[in-house]
Amino acid sequence: MSGYAQEKTIDSIDSLGVVEPQDTLGLPIDSLQLPVDSLEVSAPPTGDFKTEIKYYAEDSTLMEMKSQTVHLYKNAKVTYGDIVLEANYIKIDFDDESVIALPGYDTAGHIIGRPLFTQGQDQYYSDSMKYNFRTQKAIIHGVITKQGEGFLLGEKVKKNQYNELFVSEGRFCPCEDPFAGTYIKSDKIKVIPKKKILVGPSRLYISDVPTPLWLPFGWFPVPREKLSGIRVPSYGEEQRRGFFLRDGGYYWAINDYIDMDLLGSIYTKGDWGLNLSSTYKKRYRYSGRFNVSFEKVGQGNLEDNTKLKTFWVRWNHSPQSRGSSRFSASVNLGSSSYTTNVVREVAFNTRSTFSSNVSYSKTFKGTPFSMTMGARHSQNIATGIVDVTLPDLGISMSSIQPFKRKVGGGNRWYEKIRFSYNFVSQVQLSNSKVNSGTSFKVVDENPLNDSIIDFKFNQLLFDRAKIGATHRIPISTAIKLFKYFSLNPSFNYTEWWYPKSLDYEYLEDEKAMRVDTVSGFSRAYEYNGGISLTTNIYGMYSFKEGKRVQAIRHTIRPSLSFNMHPDFAESRYGFYQNRRVDSTGNEQLISRFRNIGLGRPGTGKSGSISFSVTNNLEMKALQKNDTTGKAQKITLIDNFSFSTSYNLAVDSFNLSNFSLSLRTKLFKKKLDINTGASINPYIYELTEPITLDAKGDKVVKQRLVNKFAWENGNFIGQVTSVRLSVGTSLNPKARGKDDKDKKENKFSSLGFDPSNLDPDIYVDFDMPWNLRVSYTLNYGKRGFEDSRVTQGVRFSGNVKLTPKWNVRFSSGYDIDKKEFTQTNFNISRDINCWTMAFNWTPFGRFTSYSFTYRIKSALLSDLKYEKNRSFRDLR
Repeated sequence: MSGYAQEKTIDSIDSLGVVEPQDTLGLPIDSLQLPVDSLEVSAPPTGDFKTEIKYYAEDSTLMEMKSQTVHLYKNAKVTYGDIVLEANYIKIDFDDESVIALPGYDTAGHIIGRPLFTQGQDQYYSDSMKYNFRTQKAIIHGVITKQGEGFLLGEKVKKNQYNELFVSEGRFCPCEDPFAGTYIKSDKIKVIPKKKILVGPSRLYISDVPTPLWLPFGWFPVPREKLSGIRVPSYGEEQRRGFFLRDGGYYWAINDYIDMDLLGSIYTKGDWGLNLSSTYKKRYRYSGRFNVSFEKVGQGNLEDNTKLKTFWVRWNHSPQSRGSSRFSASVNLGSSSYTTNVVREVAFNTRSTFSSNVSYSKTFKGTPFSMTMGARHSQNIATGIVDVTLPDLGISMSSIQPFKRKVGGGNRWYEKIRFSYNFVSQVQLSNSKVNSGTSFKVVDENPLNDSIIDFKFNQLLFDRAKIGATHRIPISTAIKLFKYFSLNPSFNYTEWWYPKSLDYEYLEDEKAMRVDTVSGFSRAYEYNGGISLTTNIYGMYSFKEGKRVQAIRHTIRPSLSFNMHPDFAESRYGFYQNRRVDSTGNEQLISRFRNIGLGRPGTGKSGSISFSVTNNLEMKALQKNDTTGKAQKITLIDNFSFSTSYNLAVDSFNLSNFSLSLRTKLFKKKLDINTGASINPYIYELTEPITLDAKGDKVVKQRLVNKFAWENGNFIGQVTSVRLSVGTSLNPKARGKDDKDKKENKFSSLGFDPSNLDPDIYVDFDMPWNLRVSYTLNYGKRGFEDSRVTQGVRFSGNVKLTPKWNVRFSSGYDIDKKEFTQTNFNISRDINCWTMAFNWTPFGRFTSYSFTYRIKSALLSDLKYEKNRSFRDLR
């Protein structure tokens, strides 16, 4: 097709009615031309012209008074209403009310200034063009125009007054590069802008090679907006469920704000499923996506009529904050069997816990109050436990200072007193076991209390419901002492409301406890107070001048606090009952709000002195090869802390465990280190000699003794737990040459910028890559028991082998089990108009692979090859 050539000599254009000799610059000559300057000129409407014509030329503008024509040379431009025509040479004929556009040539004979016709959002590049302003018709040679996700090229094109194009010897290329080797070639093509492309007898070419795929006619939608239509299903085979037609249905573009996609799947062994999804968006307000899936899954056997009904609901709603109200939703729930029998995504299968949250919040302007309403859901598909909070109502008051003076106040301690208020009312439903927290036998207790039941809205589920409301009022202030110390007293009050309470009585005849439910409003409360003293200590060491390290600063933040908490299990409060629980006379303290509320007062008197200290270490140093002389601050230790407490209100085990933690980043913050440990200051004693069980495992019977380890010569205590996490993320920049130094784009004159690098020839060995590696270690030991150590490595990343090849991977290694964890590889190749992807999970429960070779354009999305093998095929 000569019309697409990049270099072409144009001596005449007979079809346009222009036959003109050429000078050495390839421009037409007329002896009657009169020179005009190169400034933009506006010609008033003449004849049937409806508006003025504006024209401009960089080199020169020549007008023929006799023939009423204007010649524009070099970077010529004509504007008529919403029509803009640009070219190296343009001729305007006022008598004929037409315009002719031609390209020019540079000194090397290459075409420059190719005609570009623009009307609204439509653009047409061409070798030559003639347009009539009166009839709005055009004849175009060698056209190139973008239509939807592809380009239309034609040897000769006629354009009518409706902007419809009639193309002869044309081709439609559904690629980013109009000269790509993938296209549909046809002698007759009709284009209805913004709607569709109609082709006559056509053939598919790949790499400019004709394929056996021949069509008597074709229709391609090219809308600027969403378009409803049928979704063609994919086909294949699964070993367990047989042959299938999957994800076929109908897509409904309801309007510009919402759509709906209804898909169905059917299998030859009796399984079937439906999937409904909808995406919605309102600009500046909100957006979201809703999806619900339902499937009937059998055993892969036509003789077995047992069908498992499964469903899953996903909904995400993201608002943009406006005004004082906000609604958001994140829902992810369904049947526990769904993820193991239906879902095809490995990432979905490897999760065990799913949660949902729907909330509405409102702030009352001019007041410190705000309100929230919502519902929450948590589901563990491994255990089958489902927890639902519905409804969840909260009212809170932000912190206020009631004693602060409006004018000239704020420095006295009582003016700094602040308090807030928080109210929460909830109904919690759960199908988990009823955690009684007691060891006694209950008369006529439901035998299912010790079982996980099906989550169904029935009486048994509501019998387990926890219903109540909580009020919290924290009060605090801050007092400055001796300029360097901060004294912070605080007081906290909490109150619970319940719809009922419990009463206990031991029955001698039954040898069990009778639990009576007392209906009616009931309340309980607790309070605690404390005071803390904090300060900051700074230490600085400066080095001699000329040293690379200029100074090191050590910041120490010690804190000493005292907290008091009464024993609300005392009989004077009435929140607990001390009852006999067996025939031997043993007694037990039992809460009157056991398993019926959202919280209850704590037991045991507490008067704890707590001590903690945190450390931060920083350095100022000059950087290598830095000529500015400006030092940079470098953090050596982000945080190193130590904490413990001593309870004055108990008669034994007063000292709590020592806790240590360290967090830092090394090597210019590329290596993250996070570690911590817990030390028990008391010792264990064996109650019986250590033995071995039938499996050869150690059997230890021991007890914790109220005796400090250092009294027994064991330093400060036993290390009971250690955690260590080390991770790094590397992403160096490629040092390749700049794109400007790469091969010149031969299509730049057309306004396109396709890649000119052949990825099979050019390989950038300074390839971009990304690697994330983390190592975790956990150590635990209790007394004389054997220590427990678990450690593992997790790594993921990607490597861009060439500009067209990319490899992604994720895996891990369990050092204790000496095996790799879930591993996945993805290899993709960008093949101009096509894309190739290979996804592989080589081992594990979800072993699978998939290979896809498909065209990028959504117009030809069904032109693809797929090969899949999932973990179901191995069952």
